[in-house]
This record gives sequence, C-alpha cells and structure tokens, in this order.
Amino acid sequence: MQTNKKLSQSIGKRIKLMRTKKGISQDDFGYFVNTDRTYINKIENGTCNLTICKLYSICEKINITLYDFFNDELFKNNNLFDFKESDNEMDNR
Repeated sequence: MQTNKKLSQSIGKRIKLMRTKKGISQDDFGYFVNTDRTYINKIENGTCNLTICKLYSICEKINITLYDFFNDELFKNNNLFDFKESDNEMDNR
C-alpha cells in the first residue's frame, strides 16, 4: 500500500512540475485538460488515485507520451517500479 501512495505523490509532483514549467495556473490547466481545478489540486498533492486513462489524456494535452512521463529521474530515483513480492497484491490471494 505504501508504494501506491508514493506513486500517486510522484505522479502528482511530475504533473505539477510540468504545469508550472509552462506557467499555467491550476485553474487554466484544469480547463485545458477538461478537469476541475480541485481535482488537479488533489492529483498534484497525491491524494487521489488517477486513472491511467486520465493520465493519458493529460499527457496527450501537454504533448508528452506516457513513456516520457514515467521516463524521468523522479520515478527512477524513487525505485517505484522495483516491486517486492510483498507489494504484489496478486500474491496475497
């Protein structure tokens, strides 16, 4: 479960970084990606579970691929994709 929270926070941090680099407010960004500003805030703070479809839509609007989104030092340095057996929910059935 800790991995999920860490991943959500890292995704939010990456989205915020890309948004602020472009000088776009949360309000304008929400409008641009067809989402409410409060939802953008929750995404950026890592307090909601963003669907892969919504992330894809956000990436598409800002002209970045999902590969490039995740191919970033933010994700590489946090070892977010080095899953241990105990982190795999399928093993806990």
